[in-house]
Amino acid sequence: MSSEMEYARDPWYRALNECTACLREQTAEDADRCLAFLGVLEEKLGQEGITTSIISISTTSTTAEDDNDDERWNRLPAKYPPNWRRFCHTVVESMDLEFARGQAVSEATDRVAEDYEYESHLRLTGPRLLTRIFTCQSEAFAMKATHRVRVKIGKDWTMADASYQSAIFKIRQALEVIDSAICWWYTRMDQQQQQQQQQHHEDHHHHGGPNMNMNRTVTRNERDVLVHDASIVVVSLESLTDRHDALVAAGKREESRLLRKLQPQWESRDAVKRKMGADRWNNNDNAKHEYSSLRTEYEDELRVLRAALQSLETLDPRDALRKASGLQEELLTNSSSSGARPRSREEGECGTSEQIEQHHHHRYNNERPSPEWMGKRVTFDDYPDPIQFGWTFTGSWEAVEFFERTMSMSSAEQQTLVKLDWYFTTATVKTSLDHPVQGKTQLFAKDCNPHQYAQVLTNPRTHTGKRYHRKQKKPTPSDRR
Repeated sequence: MSSEMEYARDPWYRALNECTACLREQTAEDADRCLAFLGVLEEKLGQEGITTSIISISTTSTTAEDDNDDERWNRLPAKYPPNWRRFCHTVVESMDLEFARGQAVSEATDRVAEDYEYESHLRLTGPRLLTRIFTCQSEAFAMKATHRVRVKIGKDWTMADASYQSAIFKIRQALEVIDSAICWWYTRMDQQQQQQQQQHHEDHHHHGGPNMNMNRTVTRNERDVLVHDASIVVVSLESLTDRHDALVAAGKREESRLLRKLQPQWESRDAVKRKMGADRWNNNDNAKHEYSSLRTEYEDELRVLRAALQSLETLDPRDALRKASGLQEELLTNSSSSGARPRSREEGECGTSEQIEQHHHHRYNNERPSPEWMGKRVTFDDYPDPIQFGWTFTGSWEAVEFFERTMSMSSAEQQTLVKLDWYFTTATVKTSLDHPVQGKTQLFAKDCNPHQYAQVLTNPRTHTGKRYHRKQKKPTPSDRR
């Protein structure tokens, strides 16, 4: 699988990592400076023609005369990014963030040195950089939104709502980029498979030659890169969902606090009004306005708060999270070796939620995969049927088979059901258990070599190097970058 440490020498990755330290340390005071520099990076990529519009054109182009789609899609930035420390120095000297931002955008930078060109596979392409820039921007805006309502003095729910709206806009941009990347990958894989089939018939090879095996390896590596980038968007959306829930909960608490202050004042005002009568109340020359002005202040706060809450409740990112998770799951299920099909943008918009429903529906259909799918399975010699390890087959769906098995807990020998999802074209195993106290708990989820596969299926307690967890603390997107 792709690792962020592979890109440590990439100058653009380093610039991105340096300016997002505030996200890892959760220092909201530096969020504006971080956002300004992220905007600079986005604009500098745009100066090189790396934009979301170019990405969309590359993924939707199907004409034969455009042979440069791969190059356009995988374009590496030709020039170095602006220097983060120099940018911070300009901010301090000028005390003007917009001035520093404009200067950095207009700054001419050198071309990337040749030693980086030789290691182009260890650099992030334009779309992958945009995915990270957009998710970082989303996290920074969300952090600002949370900070604006946590301060003891000067809470600003209107600005919190505006910041969160910006966070949603940026995460949607990231989701659009990763969705376009997957569309492009499916189209490219379909074309590659057609070429392989044609070569197969021409050369009379029945099992595929070295080039076909190499293509499968390249395809799987590209799939792993997409899965990793999709996971960055998923983690960012999970963080955004948590912040959304925290903001709404804080807003409800603030609403209750204001109502507790206003309710007695409203009751007292109405009682005095009834006692005095409407005429005297409206024509009282000796009225005391202290209570009235305080009540008006609270009422204004309540009105602003309720408007912000109403807006926040319409910005729930759960639909986007379901889509991103569906894209990630789709990549694991419909891998390169499982007969990738071209996937249109329309399918990407509506297919993921339906796919998740089908996934659940087929878990207990008791049907084995079709011969077409089984023909793409990893070898039985290396990966025997889970039934041989004591698992019970329950159903299947395309390139995934479902199994389950009961196991004894260490305490009181209580029986617990463990579920297994076996992605047999990519050798990916996922196990989870229904814990009697903790609820659904993920144990293992990764690609396996034959030894790991046998180890997991023999001992369902095997997990990915962490203790059992029902819901682990979610890392911020910057932790995954």
